[in-house]
Amino acid sequence: MHGHVAAVLTEPTGADDAWTRHELDTSLVDGHAVVVADVLGTGSDQVVVGWRAMNPRGVPGVRLFTPLDGRGTTWRASDLSGPEIAVEDMKAADLDQDGRPDLVVAGRATKNLRILWNETPR
Repeated sequence: MHGHVAAVLTEPTGADDAWTRHELDTSLVDGHAVVVADVLGTGSDQVVVGWRAMNPRGVPGVRLFTPLDGRGTTWRASDLSGPEIAVEDMKAADLDQDGRPDLVVAGRATKNLRILWNETPR
């Protein structure tokens, strides 16, 4: 991901219909990472984005987007981190083997690595 917009496309309902674009967030500064995974264990994927906020300078972070309906037209945003890491890359993996994907977030400008342990109740 590069840019300032996080968006998803939802599948058309009819054979002749176009895919529909849903903008989740248009305020990202230097969007630089995206992960799609069932982080919350709901049986459907969520979208996690990270941004660097370098040009122009701003507050970097990681944000989780959760679909609130079965069609993916309504989403809730939840911030997972703040200025402690300017996100360059992010991966999901079950690091502690508890069946839930954790997030490994790397910051080049901040020269750090952060693990966001998934402590979502089962």
